[in-house]
Amino acid sequence: MRTSFTRTSAAGSWTRVVVRVRCVSGELLTIASLNTRGIPLTGSQLAERYAAIGAGFEAGDTDVVCCQEVLTYWHLRLLVRRMRSFRRVSYRPGPFGPFGGLVT
Repeated sequence: MRTSFTRTSAAGSWTRVVVRVRCVSGELLTIASLNTRGIPLTGSQLAERYAAIGAGFEAGDTDVVCCQEVLTYWHLRLLVRRMRSFRRVSYRPGPFGPFGGLVT
């Protein structure tokens, strides 16, 4: 298995980590992980931020996206609406949103 890491920073304060893993000869799986909220916590313009995040992943070649800081079901809906080609969403349900803010 060969792994390469890429760390990018764009649009202010969010950072994503992309991992490319070659498991089977000729097949490549791309996994991205990012904190969705960034700093500051207030006035972070989440709708616009999630639109940009979704558009970036829709235009890219990422196969699996792991998001942190998706704190409420409203946040989850904002993000999922922008990432329509990612048909499966996985998270542990919590009282107000994904438990721990983690969504894959």
